[in-house]
Amino acid sequence: AVANVEPGILASILSSCRRLELVVLNGCETLEIGNALAEAGVPVIIAWSTKIMDQAAGIFSVALFHALRLAREDTPGDDVYSRAYDQAKAAVETYLVKGKRQFELRPPDEREEAVARLEAGLPLGAGVPKLLQNHESQMHRQSLQRRDLDQPVGMASR
Repeated sequence: AVANVEPGILASILSSCRRLELVVLNGCETLEIGNALAEAGVPVIIAWSTKIMDQAAGIFSVALFHALRLAREDTPGDDVYSRAYDQAKAAVETYLVKGKRQFELRPPDEREEAVARLEAGLPLGAGVPKLLQNHESQMHRQSLQRRDLDQPVGMASR
């Protein structure tokens, strides 16, 4: 469970991964951990500031990684993470069942309100995702990657 993860320890472990570009914390109320990762230098983090509905989390993650795969093939070097994040949010908000929107990106409804919204055919609160970007860390990691590509095999960058 995410509640048992110490943000500082996780941040320390993940920030030491030189080639790490993205961390997706696709679970309830993971923003505190996401902020710790950003402060530790992880380049891009996606977390949720609220609880999240399971179905919405699944829709979001599938759409996110699909968009990342397509974006990397089409336009490398662009801000692929922001665009993929926006596409994943759109996938959640436009998810239809029997022609009706199922979700809105806002805090989930309490049980009684959710039942009333379902009966009225209104979308439910899915949760609120957050994109955290550490631009300095992104540039530093990109320069390390370029340097690694320029060196002969067996040579370590400093």
